[in-house]
Amino acid sequence: MNPPPRKKSRMRRLLFRTLPLLALLVALLVALLLVSGVQTDAGDLLGGDGYLWVLLVSVAALAILLWGIGYRLAALIRNVRSGAPGALLAARWVRNFLALSLPPALIVFFFSAWFLSSTIDSWFDVRVEAALADSLQLGQEFLDTRTLEVRNQLVETAAALSLLEEDGDALRRALLGRVRAAGPSELSIMGTDGTLVATANINALTGLPERPGDFAVVQATQQGEYAAAEPTTDGDLQIRVLLLMPPSYPGST
Repeated sequence: MNPPPRKKSRMRRLLFRTLPLLALLVALLVALLLVSGVQTDAGDLLGGDGYLWVLLVSVAALAILLWGIGYRLAALIRNVRSGAPGALLAARWVRNFLALSLPPALIVFFFSAWFLSSTIDSWFDVRVEAALADSLQLGQEFLDTRTLEVRNQLVETAAALSLLEEDGDALRRALLGRVRAAGPSELSIMGTDGTLVATANINALTGLPERPGDFAVVQATQQGEYAAAEPTTDGDLQIRVLLLMPPSYPGST
């Protein structure tokens, strides 16, 4: 038994009304899933064309939406021309809806486009090179200032040690009394030939101090002092200062 023509026409109209909406919802859902998959590790399954699939599905959703709007407008125009009951009222409602909704939407759209186009450059204008140069300069200035502070502190320490009249335990106690966690953490007195006379370290478990490099020793011998930041074996930085003491160090004759 075949359904009556009126019921068949009603089913056809219902089908044309619901299918575009369902297709639009499915396309939007697939686009959202693809976007979330591209932004996560699941995007590897899509290969390098993940964003292309997102674009294609989004274009399909937009096409379905435009087709649905065009279909409804064409049906409304046919009803108005044929003089269907309520067609003029529906047309007036559509006109009023467009007049009320389009201006705010256009204002928001154009303002957003202007805001993004005029300010997005400043978002990414981070000036990485200038920031790195400034940070390097700041770090160098800090090292220079800290090296100068340690050098001045060691000059005062050397002047105080030169007043001692004996070496041995008194010299070691004097060195130990001047080491601290804030620096200097190690004080040593060495001969020009590298012979260790006395040493003191803030860490009692530390062994013999590391011998300075030949360049540092030569510069301290010729110019009277050496001060620079040097890398350690652990990858850190340490400030090493060498001062040439008077020929008669404590305890010598």
